Amino acid sequence: MRKITILSELRNEFAVQISWLRSSSFRFFNQYPKATFSAMVLLMVSSLLLCFTLLRKKPTKPGFENKALSNIGHGLSEIGTTVNSLEKALEMRAALKTMLAKDSLTSADSVLMAAMVSELEKTGDRKK
Repeated sequence: MRKITILSELRNEFAVQISWLRSSSFRFFNQYPKATFSAMVLLMVSSLLLCFTLLRKKPTKPGFENKALSNIGHGLSEIGTTVNSLEKALEMRAALKTMLAKDSLTSADSVLMAAMVSELEKTGDRKK
């Protein structure tokens, strides 16, 4: 039993048109072999020129590397910011310890301590 496929059904349906197209193309190729060969060579040369000139794509790897480097740079700047805020927090902590070590505090010291504590809380909130 023969297998029925779409291609075989199309071939059966359009057998007359396919045979006419084949015979006319063979006649044309036999009648004008030089023109056929010239057209074939011209198409191959134009394809070659287009392939290596107009249709050439630029490599995308350098853009990817620059993007990776910018991500690294962004991370490094965050590290620098964190280090600066940590140094500032340590300085404020040392200043608070010296104020707390005093026997008596003035109203200016109290205001300064409140400002330092609020600044330390803001620094702690930024890290989260």
